[in-house]
Amino acid sequence: MFNENSKIGDLLKNEAAKAVIEKHLPKLATTPRLSMAKMFTLKDLVSFPQVGISQEQLEICCNALAEIQE
Repeated sequence: MFNENSKIGDLLKNEAAKAVIEKHLPKLATTPRLSMAKMFTLKDLVSFPQVGISQEQLEICCNALAEIQE
């Protein structure tokens, strides 16, 4: 099951999880620096203001990720 502790790299390997990221966190999904973030978790990224992910966005994204059947 995917959640806020899932690594970005793991999320991007799963097509359904990748689609959730693209829908709910489009700024993250389109950044050219995404490859540098693969070892970070979603929760880690919220702590970086330059990433621009709010706690509310994180919760919405995580709720959608939790519905994915691996």
